[in-house]
Amino acid sequence: MKSAFAATLILTAGIAGAAYPLLPRQLSLAATLTVGIPSFALALAPSTGRPPKLDFIRDLLRFSVPGGVVSGLAVLATYGATRSLPHRGVPEARTVALIVLVLVGLYLVLLLEDEAMRSSRLRGTGVAALICGLLVALVAVFAIEPLRSFFALSSPDAVEVLLALLGAVFSIGLLGLLGFPAPLFLRRLLARGR
Repeated sequence: MKSAFAATLILTAGIAGAAYPLLPRQLSLAATLTVGIPSFALALAPSTGRPPKLDFIRDLLRFSVPGGVVSGLAVLATYGATRSLPHRGVPEARTVALIVLVLVGLYLVLLLEDEAMRSSRLRGTGVAALICGLLVALVAVFAIEPLRSFFALSSPDAVEVLLALLGAVFSIGLLGLLGFPAPLFLRRLLARGR
């Protein structure tokens, strides 16, 4: 997914002649929160048995390419939208783009774990705790000034947070249109709210 994401950004930013929307250290932060820590934690979690025998490459591409492209487009769209707002520069736009990337990345982790979460209540609780912990870590990066400064992020205001949330919701909706329905627990949660 990271490869499809990077290819989307490189091609679009390269063709448009625009600046790359994220710094390498920001990409490292996003990768740590959406790939590194979840991969490590979920690899150590108890499994529910042998995985089904499927066409691995086809299934991998069917999930990774749309997930990476949608993430890349969301980052580009929110970066551009933030830059178009008055009194918002590159640091603010990169901050919004990073938030969108992390939110969409964590949602993709939930999609990958949906079936395992349904089959094991313990794993479902563990995944939910992991996602909440990673969101807290993201908020901590913004709350702790030396970390925010190291990652070259601005302190987002309400408009920027709203724009990031809209970008993430739009991406999640687009993934749904592409055939990736929301995780079961999220569908149940939304059904209760109606």
